[in-house]
Amino acid sequence: MPIVQMDPVRDSHPNVVRKGPVYLAFGAVLMAGTFGALIGFGLVRAACSETPARLRQLLATGVEHFVAPQHSCQAQYAGATLVGAVIAAAGAGVVARLVLRAMTDWKKTPPRLSGS
Repeated sequence: MPIVQMDPVRDSHPNVVRKGPVYLAFGAVLMAGTFGALIGFGLVRAACSETPARLRQLLATGVEHFVAPQHSCQAQYAGATLVGAVIAAAGAGVVARLVLRAMTDWKKTPPRLSGS
């Protein structure tokens, strides 16, 4: 006679979500966070320029004591990447949680019949 392993969490409640959909939802949240980080980085890369504007360059060559400020976009890259990742992962996490909750509702067990 084969030995059947009992899972205490799974056997305690019939509507517990299986591990596969939970891992899939976790992977989807990670992927959404990665894409959000890439989008945030790309937006700053398109908008931020480390070279001074053309007018400031002209002023630096024409005006004696004017110095065109050097600008670094590294902090903006980091901030936009982090904010994009957090926003996208949080949104995907909410959707994943709602989907997992809906999965448990679909698997509702039928009511037990009384023994009469």
